[in-house]
Amino acid sequence: YNNNNADNNQEVEDPNNLRTSYGPSDGMARNRITGLYSYQPWVGSYIRNHRALDRMLNRWSFQGVWTYRSGLPNNVLAGIDEVHNGRSSGQRPDYVYGQPVYLSGVDSKGNVRWLNPAAFNTGIPQKQIRYGDLGFNAVWGPDSYNLDVSAVKHVQFTERQRIDFRAEFFNVLNHDNLGQPIVNLTDPNFGKILTRSSPR
Repeated sequence: YNNNNADNNQEVEDPNNLRTSYGPSDGMARNRITGLYSYQPWVGSYIRNHRALDRMLNRWSFQGVWTYRSGLPNNVLAGIDEVHNGRSSGQRPDYVYGQPVYLSGVDSKGNVRWLNPAAFNTGIPQKQIRYGDLGFNAVWGPDSYNLDVSAVKHVQFTERQRIDFRAEFFNVLNHDNLGQPIVNLTDPNFGKILTRSSPR
């Protein structure tokens, strides 16, 4: 995940009121699913009775692991000292009601636009000398998923001896999972996702 998220991301907003920093825990995915499968194709008697075809087409098995994880929570930071207490770490902006939090598409450099800068405001809290009303870890990053597949050929020599030839394919869908968005409003790349996992 993007190291820019580590910029005072987990400091409390108001040391005198810890309740304002309650929210989803870091790394807490609302949903995690793991699915396993194993399949051995049925082979008809014609193939089993034909020695060459039996050796080539019989005794195959296929296994796989599919994993899914919903997005992780992210803490949007104001990046400025809204209450003039000499510290900007942990302070959050206001949410601008009526503005969509999430965007779609990419910028001119191909970076994914995830969070909408227009949905967050630091000017009003700073002018009123108060903390922003956005909750802790109030926005969510992208989902991720992966599929790994293996194919196994069983070669039987005797009743008690066999060799297994295995081929494994990781991330068979060649899918790259997105990292987390930049969450500091003072960063020119705020709301964008600059990192992703490498496909095959």
